[in-house]
This record gives sequence, C-alpha cells and structure tokens, in this order.
Amino acid sequence: MDMRAEMSRSTAIRIGAPIVAVGLLLVGCDAPAPKQEPAPAREAAPAAPVVASREVVRAQAIEALSYHRPTLRTRCYQHAVAGESPPPPVGFTFDFTFGPAGEQIARGVVEDRGTGSAAITQCVTDLLPPLRIPPPGQIVMVEVPLKFP
Repeated sequence: MDMRAEMSRSTAIRIGAPIVAVGLLLVGCDAPAPKQEPAPAREAAPAAPVVASREVVRAQAIEALSYHRPTLRTRCYQHAVAGESPPPPVGFTFDFTFGPAGEQIARGVVEDRGTGSAAITQCVTDLLPPLRIPPPGQIVMVEVPLKFP
C-alpha cells in the first residue's frame, strides 16, 4: 500500500496558508523598517489682521490729506480768491471710505455752510488723488475737514 496520503486541495490550502503567513512574518521581522518621511511642517495660520480704530484711521486720513493741502491751496484756493481782500475762508468736509488694505474706495465732499465755492470745490476734487493709508484691516469710513486760507 502506498504510504502517501492524499489530501484534498482545500485541505492543503487550509494547512499551508498559515505556514506561509508565519514564514512571511518571520522574514519581515529581520527586514529594516520602511523609512517614514516626517510629516510636513504645518504653516502657521496667518495672524488675524490688526483692526485699526476709527480714530486711528481718521488721523491717518488727515495726515494723507495734509500732504496734498499745499498744492490744493496754491492751485485751487489762491487762484480762485486772487484779488479779494481779505481772502474769504473756504471749508470742506470729506468723507473717505478705506478698504481693509488701506486703499481709498470711496470719497465724498460737502462744502461747509456759508463758505462754499463751486469753482474751488471742483478744482479740489479734480486735483486730489485717491488717498492711501496703512491697512486698517476692515472697511472704515471717516470724515476729514479741509479749510483754507
């Protein structure tokens, strides 16, 4: 009688699979561990923008407007009132709206009661370029006076 015992294919798989798995496990223990790349450093979240108060923005707008005042005075006011003695006072109130980055996004002007001059107002609004201030971090509207002489 032949001593070789025959086993079914499914029985061979059931017995052989765990033996193969143990062999792979033992071989894998001697293998060096795969290198893991360090996790990329997370970028710090951008700091929340500093939000300037209306008073700070108003002071910055006054400073920006005062830079242009000598030119406006010479080219608009003095030109319009030349020959008048004494030169009459002229006043305006500007309302400036600044965006979060400090850019002027809107501007209006109102002549002060009793001191207005359409010619001077037109000249001033034509010559005054858009103002720029340090970034306030939000949209801000401020009122700023401008007076001559």
